[in-house]
Amino acid sequence: MLARDHIADALAGDPLTAPLWNAGFRARVGVSACLMGEKVRYDGGDRRSNTVAALLPLLVEVVALCPEVAIGMGVPRPPVQTVRLHDGRTVVRGVEDPALDVTARLDDYARQVVAQQAGAGGLHGYVFKARSPSCAPGNAPLFAEGGEQVGVIAGRYATHLRAAWPGAPMGDEEALRTVGQVAGFVIACYRYAASHRAG
Repeated sequence: MLARDHIADALAGDPLTAPLWNAGFRARVGVSACLMGEKVRYDGGDRRSNTVAALLPLLVEVVALCPEVAIGMGVPRPPVQTVRLHDGRTVVRGVEDPALDVTARLDDYARQVVAQQAGAGGLHGYVFKARSPSCAPGNAPLFAEGGEQVGVIAGRYATHLRAAWPGAPMGDEEALRTVGQVAGFVIACYRYAASHRAG
């Protein structure tokens, strides 16, 4: 609890975040469900992040989401990747079965999440799964149609959410490995909430 108390003291001592924290308000933070230990990965496993899963629920309202499960791909499921087509478009499609194109479904689900969360007051931050074709904040491998990696790109789902809440703190578990990094992220989420809260 020492780490939680340290971050709570920082929130209570910050002139911008103190009114919210002291009034019992909790920032709402989206988190890739696999990072919370939910077994929703394509291989049936999880990618639990100890700092994220242990600390965030003590300080914020966690909204755990997995877009690939939400669009009906199931667990386990065929892995997907981001591919740049010859015409310049990017799609998210099956690694082994290119006919499995989930681009439109991810787009639709992202818009659904934005609408649902806006009704609940929006999200004040998000922790995405690194290198995920749906969720990566900017480091998902990008492949050419021939199969060679040609760069990195933001996940399809993550791109929509970043556009919906510009300026909200968003990153991945690799940037939240230490208590200090989590503290900085949580404080940034509360500052964002304080600046954007209607009342």
